[in-house]
Amino acid sequence: MNPWREVVDRIEDGTVEELVTFLRSLNDLGRRAVAVHLPSYVAGARREGVEGRWWLQDRAARLRAAGAACLSGAAQVADWLDRRDLRQVPDPQTDAARVMSLLSHRTDEWRADLAGRLVEGLRPVRGRGFDERVPNWTLAAALVEATGVEPPDNDAFAEGWAWRLATATWMGQDVPPLLDVVAPRLFRAAGVAAALNWSEARNHGVSAAARLAGLAADGLVKRELFLDGCAGRFMAGGGPEEVAPFVTLWSSLAVDVTEIPVLDFVRLLSSASPALAGLLAGELRRADEAGLMDDELFGEAVRALAFRPEKKQVAAALSWIGERATPSRVPAALHALATVFTEPSPALRDRAARLTITLTHRTTALGSPRAQGRAATHGPSESRAAGRAVIVGSEMGEAVEAVREAAAHLPEPWRERLGAVIGPIPVHEEPEPAPPVLVPTVLAPLPPPITTPAELVGELGGLHWRMELQQGERILAALVTLAHQDREALAEALRPWHRTVTDSRPHLLVGGEQDLYHLLARCALAVVAPGENRVTDDSIAYATRWTCQHPLQRFLARRLNEVMELLRAGGDMPVLLATPTEPTGHVDPVTLLDRMELLGDAEPLASDFHQALLRLPRQLVRPAHAVERVRQGAAGQELDPALAGRADRLGSAAARTLAGWLRRGGLPDPAVTCLVRTEADPYRAARVEVDGRITAPAEVPPPIAALWTSYEASRYLSYPHTMEWWPALMPSHREVTAAHMARFIPNGVTRRDRTMEIVAALAHGDGPTGDALAMVVTLGLAHHLAEQRGPAVEAVITLTAQGDPPAAAIGRVAGRLLRAGAIKLGPLTQSLEHATSAGAYTAVWAILAEVVPALLPAPGERPRAGLAGLLAVAAETAAYARTAGQTVLAEVAGWAGADLLAELAARKGGSRVVEEARRLLDQVRTPG
Repeated sequence: MNPWREVVDRIEDGTVEELVTFLRSLNDLGRRAVAVHLPSYVAGARREGVEGRWWLQDRAARLRAAGAACLSGAAQVADWLDRRDLRQVPDPQTDAARVMSLLSHRTDEWRADLAGRLVEGLRPVRGRGFDERVPNWTLAAALVEATGVEPPDNDAFAEGWAWRLATATWMGQDVPPLLDVVAPRLFRAAGVAAALNWSEARNHGVSAAARLAGLAADGLVKRELFLDGCAGRFMAGGGPEEVAPFVTLWSSLAVDVTEIPVLDFVRLLSSASPALAGLLAGELRRADEAGLMDDELFGEAVRALAFRPEKKQVAAALSWIGERATPSRVPAALHALATVFTEPSPALRDRAARLTITLTHRTTALGSPRAQGRAATHGPSESRAAGRAVIVGSEMGEAVEAVREAAAHLPEPWRERLGAVIGPIPVHEEPEPAPPVLVPTVLAPLPPPITTPAELVGELGGLHWRMELQQGERILAALVTLAHQDREALAEALRPWHRTVTDSRPHLLVGGEQDLYHLLARCALAVVAPGENRVTDDSIAYATRWTCQHPLQRFLARRLNEVMELLRAGGDMPVLLATPTEPTGHVDPVTLLDRMELLGDAEPLASDFHQALLRLPRQLVRPAHAVERVRQGAAGQELDPALAGRADRLGSAAARTLAGWLRRGGLPDPAVTCLVRTEADPYRAARVEVDGRITAPAEVPPPIAALWTSYEASRYLSYPHTMEWWPALMPSHREVTAAHMARFIPNGVTRRDRTMEIVAALAHGDGPTGDALAMVVTLGLAHHLAEQRGPAVEAVITLTAQGDPPAAAIGRVAGRLLRAGAIKLGPLTQSLEHATSAGAYTAVWAILAEVVPALLPAPGERPRAGLAGLLAVAAETAAYARTAGQTVLAEVAGWAGADLLAELAARKGGSRVVEEARRLLDQVRTPG
C-alpha cells in the first residue's frame, strides 16, 4: 500500500470521513510518508492559478485534516493550518472537532504549544459572514480549553470570542467557553465592539453586551471586572461605534450610585461620543442627587454639557441647572448658561435666558454689603457663611460679566429683560460676512504617452478591473503604436506578462465580451499570442443572452474589439485617432488632423474614427477671449479654417467626412427630455425611475445616431463600472450622457462605490445642460453617505464656474423627489451648504428658490423635519447672492416664494423653523 497515493485519492475523490478513517489507521512511517509530499502537492495546485486556488479552498477541510494528522512538529502544523488557502472552512465547528480527534495521540505539551502558536497567528477577515470572522479561532479555542494553557495576548482571540458570542446571542445558543480567560481582554482588544454591535443590530436590540451583564448578575463573572473594564474603555476614547456596546453593558449592570467614578465621568463629558455623553450625564445626575458632587464638579459638568453640539445634551444641562443650582452653584451655572446664548435653537436659547434671569434674581443678595458685613458682627459659624457669601459674590460678579458679554448675541427682547436685572447689555454688531470665493476644481493633466515596451508591460501589470479612462486609453494607444514600430520587440517584451497572466490571472483572458478590462488584456494577447482565443463560443452566447447590451457599452467594446482583431490578424496602423488630448476626453482638432495625415490614404478603424468625432470640441472656431472661460473641457484656441482643406487633401473617405464636419462646426445637438416616476415604498425611500428620451438629428451618421437613441431595456448594467468611461465618450454632449446615466444612477445612490464620481466628470464636460443632468446631480447631492456627496457638490461648483448651471432644474427635481419621499432633506441641505461655502452661492440660491416653496407647510400644517436647516442655508445663501450684482439681487428681491414664506414667519412662538423663516424673509425683502 502506498499511503500517500491513498491519501491523494481520498482528497481528490473521496469523502472527508473516509480520509479521516484512513489517517487514523496510519502508523508513524505512513504519516511521515504523507508529510513529505503534502507541501509540494499544495504548491503544485497553487501554480494552476485562480482555478488551483479555488480547488484548494474546496478541499481545505481534507487538506487540514491530512496536515494535522501527519506533520510532525507543532510549528509545522500551525503553519499548515494557517495557510491562506486552508484557513477558512465552511463548518468551523465540525472542522475543529475533526482536527482535535486527529491530534488525540499528541502529548499535552505538544498540543499546548500548537494552541499558543494558533492563537498568535489569528487575524480577522473583514467582510465575511458571521460563521467565523477570525479563521482558526474555533480550533484554537478548543485547544486552549482542552490543554488549559494561557493563550497569548492577541486581540484577534478576544475578537473571535466576541463574534462567537454575537452568533450565540442571535441564535439562542450557550455562551462560548473561556469566558474567564477572555472577559478581561474584551475591554482593550480591537474589533470586539464591531462584533457586539453586530449582534444588537440583528437581534431586535437584544445585544451580546446585555447578555454579558446577565452573566455578571448570575455570578459567572465578577461584576467589578465589567465596571472597571467599562470605565477604562470609556477613558480610552474611540468613535461612537467602538464605545456603543460598552455603554449598553454599563447600562445593563444596574450600577449603584456609589460605584460611579464621578471625577472620571466629569472629565469625559466634553469629549465623549453622543451616546456615551448621555450615559455620563445621567449617571452624574444620579450622583449629584445622592450628594456625591461638590459645587466645583457640578460647575464643570454643566459647562461641559452646555458646550456640547447635541441639543439633547444642552437641554439636559438646562434641566440639571434648573433643579440643582443652589445659591452657591449659581456662578458656575451662569457660566454654563452663557454658552447657550449662541445656540442656533431658539427654544434652548430662550430657555437659557429665562433661567439666567431666575437665578440672577435668586442670588442678588449674596454679594450685597449687608451679607458681607455679617462676618464682622456674628459668631464663627455665621462668619463662615458670610465669608462664603463674599466669595460667591466675587464669583457672581465674574459670572454676570460673562453673561453680559454673551447676551449681546441674544435677540433684543431678551437683551432688554436681562439688562433690567444685570445692567445694560452692549449690542454686538457682527460685520457682514464676505462671500466665499469660487474656486473650481482643476483636472489633473493627462500623463505622457507610453513610448517603450517596458513601460507598457509595467502598465499592463497594474491593470485593474476598475481601470480609469486615462490608463486604458494610454495602454490601447501604446499597443497600436508600438506594434506598428516593432511588433517583434513588443511581443518579446510581453511574453513574461503573458506567462504571469496565464498562470496567476487567467480570468483576464476569459470573460465578458463587453468588459473593457478583459478586452484590453486580450488586445495585448493578440500581439504576443494571436492564436490564443480563450473566449469560447458558449461564453459569447451566454454573454449575449444575459448581459445588458447598452449602446454606449457596445460602442466602447466595439472599438476595443476592432483593435484586437487588427492586431490578431497581423495588421497595424501608426496611431489611434480617438486617444484624448484633454483630461475631459476631448480631442484637439489639430491633433486629430495630424493623426489622420499619418494614416495617409488608409481608412481608420471605424469605431475609432467615430469616437474621435464625438470627442471634438463643440466650437471648432472660437474667439481668443473664450480661452478665459473657466472650463476644463476642450482647448479654447482659435482654429485655422484651412484645417478643413487639410482634411480634403487626404484620400480617405473618413477624411472627407471630417472635412465636412469641420466646415459645419461639429455635431448638432439632439433633443433630450427626462421622464421621472416615483413609487411609494412602505419600508424604505420611495422608488425612483428615470427615463431619458433622446432624439438624434437626421444628418447624424448611423453609428453615432445609435448612441443618441433612447434605451428602454434593463435598469441594471452587467458592467456598471464601465459607466465611468461614459462622460469621456462624448464630452461635448454631457446632457446626452446624463440622459443615459439617469436610468441607472438611482440604483447607485445607496452604494459605496465610485458611481457618484461620474457626476463630477459630467460637469467638467461641455454642451447644453437640462433635466437629465439636473436629475443626476440631485441624486448625488442627496446621497446618504457624506463622502459620496462630494462629487455632486464639485459638479455644482464646476457648473457655476462655467456660468451655465441647471440650477432651477435641480431645484425642481429636488422638490419633486423630496415631496415623494425619494430623497432625504438632511443630506441635500448639507450638500448645498458645502457648495455655498465653496463659492457657488448664486447657483445654490437658484436651486433653493425652487426647493423652498415646494417644502413650505400649508397654513396650520406642521413643518417637515429638517426645514429649519434648509431655511438657514437659504438665508445665508441669499445674503451672499445679494452681493453678486444687480441681476442676482433682483432675483433675490423678486423671489416668488416670499409670500408663501411670510405665512410661516408670521406664526407665533420662537421655534427655530420660524426664526429661520424670518431671517430669510428679511433677506429677500430688504432693499438692495
